[in-house]
Amino acid sequence: MPRAVLKKSVIHLVEPLPPEWREGTELHVEKTSAGASGSAGQSTDEWMDDVEALAAKTPAGEDDKLQAAVTRLRQEAKERARKAMRSIQFCSILVLCAVLGCGKRPAADPVIPVSADDPQMNAAIEKARTTVPTFINALRAPKKNLTGFSVKMAFIDGKHTEHMWLDAVRYDGKQFHGTVNNDPENVSNVKLGDQASIDASKISDWMYIENRKLVGGYTIRVLRDKLQGKEREEFDKGVPFIVE
Repeated sequence: MPRAVLKKSVIHLVEPLPPEWREGTELHVEKTSAGASGSAGQSTDEWMDDVEALAAKTPAGEDDKLQAAVTRLRQEAKERARKAMRSIQFCSILVLCAVLGCGKRPAADPVIPVSADDPQMNAAIEKARTTVPTFINALRAPKKNLTGFSVKMAFIDGKHTEHMWLDAVRYDGKQFHGTVNNDPENVSNVKLGDQASIDASKISDWMYIENRKLVGGYTIRVLRDKLQGKEREEFDKGVPFIVE
């Protein structure tokens, strides 16, 4: 079986196709076992450089033979990703929400990957920014029935960006200051428990709980809306607030 490598959703051959293969031949693609992709002692980057060099020499006609298989694999991969994302969103929201408003420091909220061009999430971020005066007023004069004050901000490290929550929030008239409440996955210039600050106009979300009802939390609402059927029912039963 000829060897190939998947890069940027495209399969590149690293060995010649058997001469008996003809146009339209159906292929079955399998992932190799761990450690079989490169020589011992060779780094992944070095191996990929070799693969790219070999792929560049592959005749264009042979690439066409794999197009049907690649298209099918892409569709299957997208469907698996959608199912996995719903599961990640559900579990992550439960971890975040189960501890808010209970008077204890929240546990780390797992980071949820969301596309930078997701229209619903971007609309939620914009709404959070335009309504931030509501959060500021409540934070400055908190009532006994208000808990769980948090803001979310973007952390940028080179080409990587993660939106994470800050708890123990304070406001100095221009910026929010708080404690990072996530264990980062894609940025290395911040860690769980660090102190961070963000201009009020640049937050990506805010929230608090009033009489068991969620106020703000626009990105949480977007993620909840992506849950369906029993997943949403279990979410609503498991959190300490009501989403209206």
